Amino acid sequence: MKKKQFGLPLIQFLVTGIFMLSAYGNIHAQLQDSFDDSDFTTNPTWTGSTENFVINASGQLQLNDLDPVVTQSYLTTSNVMSDLMNKEWHIHAKHTFSGSDSNQSRVYFATDAPATSYSGNTSAGVHGYYLKLGEALSGDVVRVYRDDAGSITLLASTTTDISGSFEIGIRITTDNAGNWSVDIDPTGGTNYINEANFLDNTYSTSSDFSIVCTYTSSNTTKFFYDDIYAGDIFVDTTPPTVISATATSSTTLDVLFSEAMTQISAENEGNFNVVGIGNPATALLDGSNPALVHLTFGSEFVINQTYTISASNIQDIAGNNMISGSTDFLWFESAVATFRDVVFNEILADPTPAVALPESEFVEIHNTHATASFDLSNWSFVNTTTVKTLPAFNLLPGAFVILCDQGNVSQFTSYGDVIGISSFSALSNAGDSLTLLNDVGDIIDVLVYSDSWFDTPSKLEGGWTLEMINPGLPCQTSSNWSESISNTGGTPGAQNSVYDNTADTTSPTVQNVAVTSANTIQVTFTEAMDITGFEIPVWDVIPFNSIIGATWNGTFDQVVLTLQQNLTAPNTYTILINSIADCSGNVIADTNIDFTIGYLPQIGDVIINEIMADPDPQIGMPDAEYVELRNNTSQLLDITALQINSGYFTTQTFIQPDGFIIVADIDDEAMFSSFTNVAFMTSFPSLTNSGMALELSDANNTYDALTLRYVLVS
Repeated sequence: MKKKQFGLPLIQFLVTGIFMLSAYGNIHAQLQDSFDDSDFTTNPTWTGSTENFVINASGQLQLNDLDPVVTQSYLTTSNVMSDLMNKEWHIHAKHTFSGSDSNQSRVYFATDAPATSYSGNTSAGVHGYYLKLGEALSGDVVRVYRDDAGSITLLASTTTDISGSFEIGIRITTDNAGNWSVDIDPTGGTNYINEANFLDNTYSTSSDFSIVCTYTSSNTTKFFYDDIYAGDIFVDTTPPTVISATATSSTTLDVLFSEAMTQISAENEGNFNVVGIGNPATALLDGSNPALVHLTFGSEFVINQTYTISASNIQDIAGNNMISGSTDFLWFESAVATFRDVVFNEILADPTPAVALPESEFVEIHNTHATASFDLSNWSFVNTTTVKTLPAFNLLPGAFVILCDQGNVSQFTSYGDVIGISSFSALSNAGDSLTLLNDVGDIIDVLVYSDSWFDTPSKLEGGWTLEMINPGLPCQTSSNWSESISNTGGTPGAQNSVYDNTADTTSPTVQNVAVTSANTIQVTFTEAMDITGFEIPVWDVIPFNSIIGATWNGTFDQVVLTLQQNLTAPNTYTILINSIADCSGNVIADTNIDFTIGYLPQIGDVIINEIMADPDPQIGMPDAEYVELRNNTSQLLDITALQINSGYFTTQTFIQPDGFIIVADIDDEAMFSSFTNVAFMTSFPSLTNSGMALELSDANNTYDALTLRYVLVS
């Protein structure tokens, strides 16, 4: 067992998005916009490509170019500054894509005119300063440029890597001598770390603030901005608060505060106390995040016990003193997961049209254990062949977590825990293969889902999830899944609407045996089987044959057996199946099944002999269309491969020597229950009353073709 820990409440390791303008005293700001009013057309007024931007559900300014006919969009607003001394600018920026010369943005934070466009790496035709976010480099960072209305000059480069998707906080400050400081919070919050400095006095005034987004068609909604400010340097008047505590071992604890602290107050062991444990032996301020302190205790935490830590007399770098604060944390033991300890529990592959859930794809995973927790660090979520690595996350006993695209996390936070995945692979509406691997590559769960699991046509159209019925069953099977019956369309983050944990006590049976080639037999069971030790089943095929290979399908309810000798026609064989059990351990009863090999028909061997195109009114026969086929030979014929127009058989089908067989649509099967010599096709052609062309064929030959022509007599 490896030991792991996470804080209570469970939150991101570094605080994000906690900055509030009201936390600061008297400021005379020229520009500030947090977009909390869901409006960017007033107070302040942004102009430009306004049709291509929205305020999203998270209160962020977001690019939303739904009909991209250009490669750039911009917004600009007034930012009048009579001087650039002792000023501060900050902005929260997020890109959910990898930057390039064709996918980037510029933030013109101090210019003499609106910046509306630029080409490549050239000037926007204004005088002033801008941030460049994104470029065609692997070590992409935030860069500060001066624009001289015809040329540009690189002034500074930061160190935080933004070459992939990123969400960062940026702050720029100046003094009265032209010294500039560029500070970054790589987590998107306001715990800034200084990453670059430069001296420049070229421009001393400003009139405008602009954002220009450059993009290709795949990134027209992936630019986000928030908490914009330009004005006098802030004066902090609010003391720090405790955000979270996270046990990093049985004797160490990380405490995260809302802002940077003074080293003296953060490293005073007497300022911290854990109920039942006491003061730490040591306290050390983090070297890169001044809002984080590392504590070490002389006594060990008890596994799976919740503790409370209190902090007092903590001072921020502005001199504000916190009287006291507290939070809970848990030291838990992370178990090693095995197959089906964590399961795929719910899927929304087709979110449109939405019922009540977010109109975004998601997959939910569920910890089926009552006592064990699992650390998802470096686990893999595989969609067909696309592998995504999961971050550190403590999946508690019985808990759920939603997996979705990183850009859609805010849509699901109200449902519970969410893990955002960069470039989340699209889920195929018709069906897909999903695999969950632990950190050493062991398969934890496999799911091959299909839209055929929907029973209601309207739900198949979109907006409804597929839910697992009993997550406690030891393997996946289609019979353990159903369409959601929740009136919201699904139950992300909660117990499924179709949940039923009734134990499986029913033994499996053989549903079908079909000959698929001269030396292969396909056996289909009524449920998923435990194939442990049955890679090559020790079953018998009589007479004089043996099984030398076996290939199971992804849901373990069907196996193709390879025989040592070819099967020959016309012969009847018997397969003896025994010993194997279903996933719940219910052993199959010894089963002997006969199957017959017929000759493959040649041209002229099978003909269309009778047609029922207009069964209404009913006179002795079922009220259903059908075609009768005749065997013109004295041999047993296997007609499984034959089609009538687009109709095809889904089970092995024979026609007796000199015999007849009725063929109808699979949907009309119940109407022919009293008939013995009948077979059914999927996509059986609709027979028009006035006449039509029918063709009896397989992939290589046409066996019979005719055009029906007849007159209805009234």
